[in-house]
Amino acid sequence: MNLGALFLGVNPKLLDQLPEDLALKQSRLFHLLGAMMLVISMLSAFSGAIYGLVLFNDDRIAACCAVFLGLIGFIIVQMLLFSSLQTGFNKLKNQLSNMDTLYANFTQQDMRGISDEQALELVTQQKQVLRTEIDNTPSNSNFSRIIIVSFVVSVLLGWSFLISTAYQFFVFKDQLNHSFNSIMKNPQVNRLANSYQTAELNDPFYAQKLEAIGIMKMLKKDKAKPFRLLHCHSALFSYKVLAKGIGNHRLWINFLMAIILLLPFFFVKKSIEIQRGLLLKEVVIESIGASLLMFLLSLRETQQCKDRIENQFDFNKLLD
Repeated sequence: MNLGALFLGVNPKLLDQLPEDLALKQSRLFHLLGAMMLVISMLSAFSGAIYGLVLFNDDRIAACCAVFLGLIGFIIVQMLLFSSLQTGFNKLKNQLSNMDTLYANFTQQDMRGISDEQALELVTQQKQVLRTEIDNTPSNSNFSRIIIVSFVVSVLLGWSFLISTAYQFFVFKDQLNHSFNSIMKNPQVNRLANSYQTAELNDPFYAQKLEAIGIMKMLKKDKAKPFRLLHCHSALFSYKVLAKGIGNHRLWINFLMAIILLLPFFFVKKSIEIQRGLLLKEVVIESIGASLLMFLLSLRETQQCKDRIENQFDFNKLLD
């Protein structure tokens, strides 16, 4: 099963139009890209399960969170990769974004008697011309592409931070639970929490007492429903304790997760075999052909309608 066809919609019919060796190479590249998407989806799903256990302390809700974040992660990566899958054949790309130059070759022709088969033949001829043209058009890096790349990288970095934090919760759960237990038994925290009920607003330690009672509530255990993963009901407080415990080491973990999530994006952007590959070229040519076919058929209908109005409509009826 080719994961590129499954996740990225690679059309096997387009691969059949390529030479066998190139078709095999392109198939392997997009299969690898699909495998990267699958790995990121699984990482997202596992992080969803962790957040579900931390926030809701329920196995069933955690399973739902895993499915939800797994799907969200898959959709995000798929969407961002689609926005990055732009062919390196810049002449074709410019033609697709400005079809008026191609339409202009047919607007003055008489299309009233053209059949669907003849229109399809014209499109096939035009597609063959596009395939045989040598494209040495230099790439023009414009401001919009810079904005797109910045947006993609920002979204992936944010998502990588979310996943990385969940994995840190899982890896360091024993150390975190030990820290939570130490906080629960801390005499100063207990003294502040116990004196909160009698505290007044003008008490200089009122803020500390309020914080202490909040911490004790977050760490309070329920005998009927014991903690599943972390002995804390708050992901934010757990992250604060984690950050204090492992310090700058979490930056390296975040950096490693960011590399994993950014890998497919940079793989798409930097791979000459993808950007200048014949598969993406065929995708663009097919898109141009589909647009041209729709234009020719609509032009035929427009000219036929205009002809009926000019030659068959009785304008004298408008004067009655």
